[in-house]
Amino acid sequence: MANFEIVDPRADATIHSFRAFGYDIGAAIADVVDNSISAEAQTIDIYFHWQGKDSYIWIKDDGQGMDDEKLKIAMRPGSFSPDTERKPKDLGRFGLGLKTASFSQCRILSVKSWTKYSGIAQRFWDLKYVEKENEWRLQFGLGPSATALNLKNGSASGTVVIWEDLDRLTKGQSTEDARSRRKFNDTIAKVEEHLGMTFHRFLTGKNKLTITINGNVVIPWDPFLENDVATQVVAKSEILPLGDKKPATATAYVLPHHSKISDELYKKSGTSRGWTAMQGFYIYREDRLLSSGDWLGLGFKKEDHHKLARICIDLPSALDEEWQIDVKKCTVIPHPSNAVALKRLADATRARACQIYRHRGKTVARGVKNSTYVWDQKKKQGKHFFAINRKHPLIEALLKTKQPTTEEIRNAIRLLEETVPAECIQQVQQEQPDSIAPPFEDDTTKLLELAIATYNSFIKENSKVRSLAMVSNIDPFDRYPEVIQSLREKINAH
Repeated sequence: MANFEIVDPRADATIHSFRAFGYDIGAAIADVVDNSISAEAQTIDIYFHWQGKDSYIWIKDDGQGMDDEKLKIAMRPGSFSPDTERKPKDLGRFGLGLKTASFSQCRILSVKSWTKYSGIAQRFWDLKYVEKENEWRLQFGLGPSATALNLKNGSASGTVVIWEDLDRLTKGQSTEDARSRRKFNDTIAKVEEHLGMTFHRFLTGKNKLTITINGNVVIPWDPFLENDVATQVVAKSEILPLGDKKPATATAYVLPHHSKISDELYKKSGTSRGWTAMQGFYIYREDRLLSSGDWLGLGFKKEDHHKLARICIDLPSALDEEWQIDVKKCTVIPHPSNAVALKRLADATRARACQIYRHRGKTVARGVKNSTYVWDQKKKQGKHFFAINRKHPLIEALLKTKQPTTEEIRNAIRLLEETVPAECIQQVQQEQPDSIAPPFEDDTTKLLELAIATYNSFIKENSKVRSLAMVSNIDPFDRYPEVIQSLREKINAH
């Protein structure tokens, strides 16, 4: 008698586990694109169709395709072990990607595939049906929307993946809801940006891959601006050894300061997340970007003066386990043996980035040598403060005018608003966070005089009580209770 029993996982419960891997839609589609690249596709077309709650997405490639038996295997959850030997450029890992990525976004997954030597193979998962029957019943054919599509093959071999019932994206939405449509379009833009980042190395070169979304070609995004003359290489192809396995390599870059590149390139290089968020390590596995803009738990904070620092790590697939690559291929944890080298590299890159940022920042902040500025940066008793330049032509003219017009006052206010030295203030705060002087810190006498003058302007149209209350609630008077008390005593004395 056997000393064990087979305990199959419940299909209805397992489905919900597969749906909870934490994919966002960009990472999910990227996982499907991985399969297309592994199948040696040259063109991948992605289409988002808006139809409210009945919207769907399909991903079509011209790769090698699958016959009936291979498609059945590919649709099985856990179709390959992570220990299975793969081709050097195979982007797969756990044999889960197609299923977990798709199930995270939809409840009906259809796949249509064909090869040069076989007919069309079609299978689909309907998660509602699996839950109802509580069995992993992979159905023949395609889901309802996929069947209606009647997508033409268009190439000698290839595969189409169709997602229907997009409950995470469009559940309960209507074609008449303009806000839902905008959200759907925003999703398309985010996916386009994500794919341009993730596969940028595949989208360039002699035999480059072409990815389109709704007919628009995805543009590759180079995080390191490698072709820009102002980009600096701090370290190149530094070896990160790990036992007798093929090592990872690291190349550290310091990107150009904003003043060295066009506004358009600066905006693109920062992505929708911004430059400060994009600093850090970029981890690649077989040229596919896994993780972007992350200091990998090495103890560094993302600070503005280090935002030019970006470090490329190239991992061979043989180090998947050592670097703890997750199912989504989005999270990477460095092997402890490499931590010291990575920290040293990060320190050197951040230091160089900080030098460039501060040097260029000071130059840009104060502009051309002979320019006249509205704001002056000053220092008193070790404290920094910013004052309006009373010798500025417009300010000087306003001060000399006994009765300035409303338009003249508005012009001066607009000038002050538009020229606030934000970059200088930010730089001082980062370099010497406690060195900015609070207003009137050492001159409460002048502050009291200003409070009295402010009170006198209010009293013309308000009561004494209301005028005092108004002054008490105005910055910077509200920071100094003793000044408000002195003002109250002077008011009561009269």
